[in-house]
Amino acid sequence: MVQTAPKPGKTTEEELASRIATAQAEATELVKAKWRNMAIEQRWDLGVTLFGLTTAAIVISPASGLLQSGYRSLAALPQKVEQAKEAASETVEEVKTGAINFGLIGGRFKGTPPKGEKIAGYTVTSSWGPRNIPNGSRYHRGVDLATHVGVEVRAVGLPGEEVEVRCFKDFTKGGGVVASFKSHKLGKTIEYLHLNNCKSGKAKAGEVVGKTGQSARTMTDGQPHLHFQQRNESGVKEKPWRGLMWAALTGNLPVKQFESTGER
Repeated sequence: MVQTAPKPGKTTEEELASRIATAQAEATELVKAKWRNMAIEQRWDLGVTLFGLTTAAIVISPASGLLQSGYRSLAALPQKVEQAKEAASETVEEVKTGAINFGLIGGRFKGTPPKGEKIAGYTVTSSWGPRNIPNGSRYHRGVDLATHVGVEVRAVGLPGEEVEVRCFKDFTKGGGVVASFKSHKLGKTIEYLHLNNCKSGKAKAGEVVGKTGQSARTMTDGQPHLHFQQRNESGVKEKPWRGLMWAALTGNLPVKQFESTGER
């Protein structure tokens, strides 16, 4: 009795190309759902991935000699999709917690609080701008918050970001004990003046870097406070953002707290 050879499987070049096209479409839908919330760097990475998948779908045909390459592309697809999911998830989390420079946070976060406003329970005693107080500067380039001695102040940055804290003493100009660090993701340099102590070195966003006190100029009026000042990418002092002050005192970037109906 003559035995017939088993029929070949259904996985042909045409079906493979179809499977790759389907997988590519699924990956595209996944990324499109996250695309609006992606940072520029993340968009570039995903764009390169999708370009590679699209190219693979085009070049593979029954007549092509790239069938083996097509199998490799298909095998690598799950990993690329997982990478896309991870990148999208991380970016969405950053957006939710304070992607400041992508225009997703309104004016209240970026606004400078006036005298009398409370930030995380501490009252603004002197805001940015002209002022007339004894033993003080005529134009205040920062914001003062009334605190008791020993209030913890924290590193400010996007979640998981690490900053380098520099501590120094400025008794000539009245800054006292100063903590200074730059968040490269926010593009801001933050400085705390009149501290009682300061912890130099690397710190992650939200970690304690010092405690408020009465060093230098606060000794002249006897009132402990935190002088908060911020600088732009060029190192020039600019109007401090209430959202970053909140983060300095609580360790969290407050997106929801500073919406139009949020906490003052």
